[in-house]
Amino acid sequence: MSELVSVVIPCFNYAHFLAECMESLFRQSYRDWECIIVDDGSSDNTPALGARLCGADPRIRYMRQHNAGLSAARNAGLREARGTFVQLLDADDLLQPDKLTVQAEFLRRHSEFDAVVGPAAYFEGLPPYTLVPWRSQGDVGLAAFIGYNVCPVNAVLARRALFESVGFFDESLPAHEDWDFWLRSLLRGKRFGFTGQGNDCAMVRLHEASMSAAKAGMLRSAIKLRARVHKLLPPLLQQENGARIAETKWRLGLTLMREGKRAEGWPLYLEGLRDAERKSAALLRLPLMVPGINAAVQFGRRLLR
Repeated sequence: MSELVSVVIPCFNYAHFLAECMESLFRQSYRDWECIIVDDGSSDNTPALGARLCGADPRIRYMRQHNAGLSAARNAGLREARGTFVQLLDADDLLQPDKLTVQAEFLRRHSEFDAVVGPAAYFEGLPPYTLVPWRSQGDVGLAAFIGYNVCPVNAVLARRALFESVGFFDESLPAHEDWDFWLRSLLRGKRFGFTGQGNDCAMVRLHEASMSAAKAGMLRSAIKLRARVHKLLPPLLQQENGARIAETKWRLGLTLMREGKRAEGWPLYLEGLRDAERKSAALLRLPLMVPGINAAVQFGRRLLR
């Protein structure tokens, strides 16, 4: 008998995407799944759609909570999950038909891995979709994740035991909560495998709402999560992480100034540039790891004279 996969779908005012998302789940070649739809206080017709879906398939459960944010909705679903494996799926995204089959088989064969990362592709608009592949060399260790969040949350199939061991998503972060979870997992010695067959792809939808999350909030979250893992990293990764904190600071400062918040943004911009200059030796040893930093540092030098 195959292992049960718990598919957790948080949804906030995405009823217009949820039906297509669920259709991609119904098309899965892997049939032993349950789905937990967590309505995060939607004001659209998500409740009605959730009720219809539950009535159409006994594998689907719908729960509703007061609006508490994406991480809280995911955590609520995780607490209800009964499966051996967990698939996190955003309500506006899709899965290719063999996604669960390929990744569940990988985890069955490789008990040494706590999760598996598959390929992902980005798309926008209506079908037929043009997919833009996500690039990866298959390196899903700590070094890869310190560089940046190397995978969309939908690209991962994880053992439920991973969440029981590491904990759930940090509800205090306005963004990058998945990246924070991957880093915490890897720092605790958890292992992520990689599948790249192409037929196990997670499809990430690009649209105005998905791309309009407050940029300043995302940058603040990145600084926060990098700062709290910094001392836990080996020396070489501390160099790269420190350089990226500096980069993120000046990017945050620039973003705030563009929003008209010069009093807050200017000191952050200068602090980031000064930090980048102090870490110039590390940057020389880590070429191209921080795109655009050299031009920003040169511009900053002129500002600081």
